[in-house]
Amino acid sequence: MSFWDRYLAPGDLRARRQALAPPLPLEKPAQTEEQLRRAQIKPSVTSAALERIDPARRARRQNALFFGGLGFTMLSAWVTRRALIRKRLPTPTTFTPSNTPIPKPEAGLDAAQALALATMNTVSVFMTAIGAGFIYFDIADVEDLREKVRRGVGFDVYGGESEADQELENWVAEILSRKDGYGNIKDEIVDKLMEMEKKEQAKADANALVGRK
Repeated sequence: MSFWDRYLAPGDLRARRQALAPPLPLEKPAQTEEQLRRAQIKPSVTSAALERIDPARRARRQNALFFGGLGFTMLSAWVTRRALIRKRLPTPTTFTPSNTPIPKPEAGLDAAQALALATMNTVSVFMTAIGAGFIYFDIADVEDLREKVRRGVGFDVYGGESEADQELENWVAEILSRKDGYGNIKDEIVDKLMEMEKKEQAKADANALVGRK
């Protein structure tokens, strides 16, 4: 339906056209909570995967860091060379008259300039090295680094255990919320650590028994 038919046409004409319009489709049955949760998670995962596997974007990220580091290194080398030439020019030559006044050294300014030049050169070389490493190891974002760690270690070190983490967070929040002088916090920390160690040992024993079976 056009804008004129919906808002500007006379009322009787709009009612007649709405009556002749095809009926709306029946509503779909209500989805379960699990289906809604999957529908909310799936688009974000898909978009993240598409963003990560885009070769053009990966190449731009890697090349930007590497070639930016190269350009920064060339600029820092040019600035350093210019500063050294300026410091070398005031040096008196061999046949300079003895009555020529000697320029006073500026120790503070020279030290600050040397520190700035050294920092700039170090950062530029470090930036170039990181960019070359990203290109060599095919790394474009933090997720790539996590995948490298997972492959090297053999399991997901970033997954964690939600129940254990939640229990530890609640315990730390309880300890920090107490006032000074209430209870022996040192003994409670030791007891909690021993309890967590026993749980980990029991879990390891259970996994060993399952592996034997």
